[in-house]
Amino acid sequence: MKKFSELKQEAKAVLRPNFWRYTGILALIPTIIFLVMFVESKILEKQEALDSLVTFIINIATIPLEVGIVYITLQLFRGNEIKVKQWFEGYKKFGKVTWAEIVKGFFIGIWFIVPVIMITFIATAIILQESDFRNMGESANSQMGSFSQSMMSSDLEDLSIDKTFDKDEYDFKDDFSSSKPQNNIKGVEFVKDLVGSGIGITAIVLMIVGICISVFMTLKYAMVEYILVERSELKALETLRLSGKIMNGQKWRFFLFSLSFVGWFLLGIITVGIALIWVIPYMQVAKIAFFEEVNTRYQDIIAEEKQI
Repeated sequence: MKKFSELKQEAKAVLRPNFWRYTGILALIPTIIFLVMFVESKILEKQEALDSLVTFIINIATIPLEVGIVYITLQLFRGNEIKVKQWFEGYKKFGKVTWAEIVKGFFIGIWFIVPVIMITFIATAIILQESDFRNMGESANSQMGSFSQSMMSSDLEDLSIDKTFDKDEYDFKDDFSSSKPQNNIKGVEFVKDLVGSGIGITAIVLMIVGICISVFMTLKYAMVEYILVERSELKALETLRLSGKIMNGQKWRFFLFSLSFVGWFLLGIITVGIALIWVIPYMQVAKIAFFEEVNTRYQDIIAEEKQI
């Protein structure tokens, strides 16, 4: 197995003489799509339902472009000519490519969405419970206020002869003014009790576990687009299964390989995105270098098994 530094050197060697052409082709279609969606959002600014529908259609229609990126980069890495029209290679198998990407997205996203829904449900329950406490407090204040006014009216009638009467002496509302804060305190105590009971902690743990599983699935299906290019005869679900097989034993390595580019992204942030002009193409080519090596290794293993 090659070292990360060797894979990166390969990527740099491929990219340097073709940088501007590759970067221009890579940026062209996303820029056009961005402009189209920007204009569309401005035109349909006051028609939210139609705007959402058009955006959804555009998102579905552009899914095969994910395969186009891999196809162009793979051709570059292998020393072949790259063209703008290669962006649309994925549309030759639109149904299969789209379905494979949707299933991949589902397997990755579901593990993150479920904990989010659970946490949202728990938070909603807490808010509603606090609201019930608050309503109870306001109802109690209202009832006690009516009671105090009734008492005051009765006392005023009894003491009407006394010209020095001060009705503030009979304002019983102050006696019950602390009921609302007390109910708020009860609401806070309820939240503490809920978290203390383990439900809140469980939700947080589920969120962390969900994120970890999503990352695992992302690594497992990292080669789906590559396989859609290389093995176009396979069905959608077969590409996912094959990606899982090829990435078996390589997921952690690919994770570390991806992390090795963090410094480059930080440089991109520091330079207000300018460095990303180099970083993004560099990462794309380096990723293909990794996939080529892993795929070659997998094919060698399959060949050895057949000989046995």
